[in-house]
Amino acid sequence: MGKDIIKSKYDKFCLRISGVVVLSVFLVTIILSLVSVGKLLDQNYFSSIVISAAFYVALFVAIAGVYRQNQLEKITYGRLWPVFAIMLGATYGFLANISGHLFVFLVTDILNYHVFVPIWVSFLISLFCGVLAYCTAKGVFRLNRQKFLLLIVVTVTVGFCAATILTNNQDWWRTSICSIGMPRNVNSEYYNITLILFGLLSVLFAYYLRPQIRSLVAKGLLDRTSVFILTSLYFMEMIAVALIGVFPYGLFNWANPVHMFLASFVFFDIMPILFFAFWFFRKFPRKFMITSYVLSLIGATFYYLTGFVNTSIPFAVTEIVTIVAVLLWIVLFLGTLSKMSSPKYIHIK
Repeated sequence: MGKDIIKSKYDKFCLRISGVVVLSVFLVTIILSLVSVGKLLDQNYFSSIVISAAFYVALFVAIAGVYRQNQLEKITYGRLWPVFAIMLGATYGFLANISGHLFVFLVTDILNYHVFVPIWVSFLISLFCGVLAYCTAKGVFRLNRQKFLLLIVVTVTVGFCAATILTNNQDWWRTSICSIGMPRNVNSEYYNITLILFGLLSVLFAYYLRPQIRSLVAKGLLDRTSVFILTSLYFMEMIAVALIGVFPYGLFNWANPVHMFLASFVFFDIMPILFFAFWFFRKFPRKFMITSYVLSLIGATFYYLTGFVNTSIPFAVTEIVTIVAVLLWIVLFLGTLSKMSSPKYIHIK
């Protein structure tokens, strides 16, 4: 089996950039400890240093990683590499920021940070950032459809969990999950950024689906009209999700109706895709059709129970169930899409 020269070169890049990050962060934190004696051992100051360093390290390493791979081979990202670089940089920076919170918790609460001398704290921060740099660089290398979808799922899961843990509104589940993103709540930006990243990453994810969609159109399993309508609904859905994060409820008085309209639009825009599956996907396997309508029925049932019937079920449950149902449908759709685009697939009328 031949050696993957491109992968070998990129592995060296990952090691080099991790080493540069470790050395740079170590020197910067040592200088900060000398300028501000003792502050590195203050919990708030230590936390801000770790979280800021983690974000910027992941941001710039992701951008550098995409740029380096685009120099080695132009297959994965192509002409859109600057867009991928910015989006992946923002996403990995966001995840690194949350990882920084966890790291601070481990150091301050488990490792008993106050006994550390500044040089030891600097070593820990630089080591943490070095690991982040290596993982980020490896994460953006040859990011195929499966890895990109996994990144979206991880971003949504980690972002939502961080938003619910770090918020001061522990009763968010009694109303709508969007209440987590209200500016009056502490750390509301984690929820809003999660929505923005989810929407924009999902738009970018369509880049990976083009070859398979074209394959199904060529085989006559999808028609161009259906593809156009589905594409339009999909893009409007994801842009609306991102805009909900841009205009959280309570930001400005004039923005509240915008937020409510977008929130309603997200629910009603997804319905045509699921309810009219018999037309959009009329040549798809029967198992796909049945599962699609089961998921639609589950979502519609919860929406009816919380929106039109006097029950004790909070609307947040409906939102969570709907999100889970949509994610399951996406996984189902991608699996069916992959199977049908295979040269060995035979359509049975």
